[in-house]
Amino acid sequence: NIDRFKGIPWRCIIADEAHKLKNAETQLYSSLRKLPLSFEGRRCPRFGLTGTIVQNDLKELWATMDWASPNCLGPWKPFKDIFDDPIKFGRKANATPEAIKKAVSSAKRLSNLIAKYMIRREKSLIASQMPSKEDWVILCPM
Repeated sequence: NIDRFKGIPWRCIIADEAHKLKNAETQLYSSLRKLPLSFEGRRCPRFGLTGTIVQNDLKELWATMDWASPNCLGPWKPFKDIFDDPIKFGRKANATPEAIKKAVSSAKRLSNLIAKYMIRREKSLIASQMPSKEDWVILCPM
């Protein structure tokens, strides 16, 4: 019951596994969307933590971003027309050179647009902190 959390003076809202917010039609999405963006005049930012912001399509990216920063990518329909459709059509096996060019251009524009909202931790930044990989081959009788 999300209503009991509405009156809490949140300083920020952090959603771990934010890729679960990829569908704007789910109860989780609509419940977390009801939490305030401000409380008593103070802004309450939303942060989403995920390793996989896009798993299947750009609607997932749009939904997650729209939860974290409402309307930062605009409404879904214009986003679909400007980014999703051109990128999707440009990736088809039978895409024309013009469609491919438009897809690349749209992808670059989208990447630039979302860059200010994302912090990416590249593998190269943490590789030295990770234990070395060991492969073990174990033969088992059948």
